[in-house]
Amino acid sequence: MSSCMYAAAISWADRSAVWDAASQVYEDQGGIESPRQNDVRPLIRHIASEVLPGFDIDLLERQDSKFERFCEVVTRYLTKHPSEKIIVFAYFKPTLNYLNDRLSSVGITCQTLHGDIADNKQYAIHRFRDSRGTRVLLTSEVASEGVDLQFCSFVVNYDLPWNPMKIEQRIGRIDRIGQRAERVLIWNMGYANTIDERIYTRLLEKLNIFERALGGMEVVLGARIRELAGELLSLELTPEQEEERIEQAYLAAENVKRQQDELEANAAHLIAHGGYILERVQAAHDFKRRITDHDLKAYVKDYLDRYVTGFEFHENDRNPLSVNIRLPARLVTRLQDFVRRARLYGQTRLATGDSVVCRFANNVDRRVQDAEIVSQFHPLVRFISHDLRERSEGYYPLVAVTVSRSAASHLQTGDFAFAVKRWTFSGLRTDEQLQARAMPLNKGPDLLDADKSWDLVNAAKVSGADWLSAGNDMAVDRLEAAFDICDVQLLDDYEFAKRDRKNENSDRVSLQLITATRHRDRLLSTQRRLLARYRLEERHPLVRMTDGRIRAIERRFELQLERLRQKGSMASSEANVCYGVVKVTN
Repeated sequence: MSSCMYAAAISWADRSAVWDAASQVYEDQGGIESPRQNDVRPLIRHIASEVLPGFDIDLLERQDSKFERFCEVVTRYLTKHPSEKIIVFAYFKPTLNYLNDRLSSVGITCQTLHGDIADNKQYAIHRFRDSRGTRVLLTSEVASEGVDLQFCSFVVNYDLPWNPMKIEQRIGRIDRIGQRAERVLIWNMGYANTIDERIYTRLLEKLNIFERALGGMEVVLGARIRELAGELLSLELTPEQEEERIEQAYLAAENVKRQQDELEANAAHLIAHGGYILERVQAAHDFKRRITDHDLKAYVKDYLDRYVTGFEFHENDRNPLSVNIRLPARLVTRLQDFVRRARLYGQTRLATGDSVVCRFANNVDRRVQDAEIVSQFHPLVRFISHDLRERSEGYYPLVAVTVSRSAASHLQTGDFAFAVKRWTFSGLRTDEQLQARAMPLNKGPDLLDADKSWDLVNAAKVSGADWLSAGNDMAVDRLEAAFDICDVQLLDDYEFAKRDRKNENSDRVSLQLITATRHRDRLLSTQRRLLARYRLEERHPLVRMTDGRIRAIERRFELQLERLRQKGSMASSEANVCYGVVKVTN
């Protein structure tokens, strides 16, 4: 009834579907263990035989205020955003069929997806994504796991599962990497003055489920929600007692979340005990070592200048990091091929050949309205890096600057050579790090330590002025020897960092493998107990449903564990960034 009164009435009026309807009340609520057959079927039969005959079911449809409000908002949104699509979740399958009929009657073409539809799930979603005329996907929990729906930015929860983990799965289908909308819209619908409203206001909103991830709370929280559902559906509690039980569930969930946060915070001190802890001062220097927004812009512009003709690159007068970029047709086709091979679909409009407003910003979490963010992970940047490797040539600019000692107070006056490398480590996660080494040219061959080397490079980048006479002032053979010494030390630094990152990655993968395996075993144990009970009670529809869930869990975790094992083999690479000479003056 909380999903759709009319759909529930029609479903329960079908005497042959009494048990299936009773099962859906519990099973479709999301992880709630269904009651025994003899406990519920008489109630549904009573509703069908004694209550429904006194209702005008057609009147329920004509005066469906929930649908009227839903239709009003959906129509307005689709009119205002003619290229957008909407995902509508409902756990009650008759509700989906009802919505499809009602929306079709007002000219809105929908696609319906639930467990009774024979279509392959991924194929059906691709068909919906690619169809120009189909604007709304009506789906059960089938589409809340294992699929990507980030081509949409508006989700309607026509009804709300009581288990917050189920809601997080729904939202997670669109709020993920590849989502290009500045914000994701989530609209939750329900009836006032019901248990659903109390669950929503006193549990789901207080848990902030619509804005934050609950992480690994599913096992503990799922059990508590199942217990809460049994109490609320027992019809033995007063409204005050219902609110008290919901508040207890909220406090239990918050306590689990607090403990989880503390464990994750402490885990950072345990993972990869060698290198991880020894990098205790790295955070203090990250602002000097990270690839800046201006570095990214220079990297892209220099590549285009060297290898591409016919491109457009127009800076915004008020913000030099905002640039209108249009790539020529030849480069567009190569970028399209790269995007397809690297599976970077939907992450850049530059591959269309259109003029695109781009903002160079190496903070990958930053979102800017009306601009495409170009970070070091942007497809164009990755394409440039790939192309330079294919050419077997890097872009190694030579830098010659002078800098006042006031900007590098820890150094004596004199001339210094330096080299900068970029290291890439790819395992469970991909990280890039810049590393520099420098040495004085007018003293012995002693290198500066890593921190002082970065202080010198940073001072040169921020405060340096062109040293125009460097070519005449410096001996080339002395510079080449100094660069070689810096390269050798950077290679040693790289090998040391690689060992540390390998240990860190191995520990992270092992920890996630253990966690994922335990999670899988808990889920399978619960479903197998249910399967055994349903077989004993000869509840064949639930036997088939639960058997399917077990196979789905096994398949999902088999893929997840294999991906984790593959991530255990860490790949790494190093590349030259630049070489230079700095004169420190008084």
